[in-house]
Amino acid sequence: LWAEDFTHLSPNSDKFLKLSNFVTIINHDPHFWQSIHNMKLIAKKITERLILLDPNSQELFNHNLENYLSNLDKLDNQFKSGLEKCQLHSIIVNHNAFNYLAKDYNFTSYAVMGLSPDDKPSAKAISDIINIVKNQNVSTLFFEELASDSVIKTIAKETGVKISSLSPLGNVAPEQVNQGYIHLMLNNLIKLQEALHCQ
Repeated sequence: LWAEDFTHLSPNSDKFLKLSNFVTIINHDPHFWQSIHNMKLIAKKITERLILLDPNSQELFNHNLENYLSNLDKLDNQFKSGLEKCQLHSIIVNHNAFNYLAKDYNFTSYAVMGLSPDDKPSAKAISDIINIVKNQNVSTLFFEELASDSVIKTIAKETGVKISSLSPLGNVAPEQVNQGYIHLMLNNLIKLQEALHCQ
């Protein structure tokens, strides 16, 4: 909401795109870019707007779009094949940012906290997660790269399960910005394959 409020302060507010209008939102979850399918829709809408703003560059914009959609298709196929044959089917994350990814590739994501990484989990929520870890043979607890890992470390200590990090891509470290969406998603795929014991 803060970002939407910010756009109204700009003299170019009519040029902003609210990308969530062009995708299907799951349970009020704002992390829709975790779906590669959604990213393809978003890329098309951004290209349409760029052409509207700069019609003389339409050929360049369409060429770049075609290349990017091809790379997204390749990424989607890498996720499908990489997560097709896995021994485990559940992950634990510190904040609820991976529902779209889990839905697209048929695994379950349990979150210690809600949709915000700043949420504080209750003692019952932590206890419930510990039970899920034990009952579903979860191998890895994931924390968000730029958020506190203290709760995850507490659960890991209680269960003896290892921890790792996943990027929700909502905010990234400065040194990761130039790596781009596809590279960061592939990093997530590698970690998911390890956590889910995929072939």
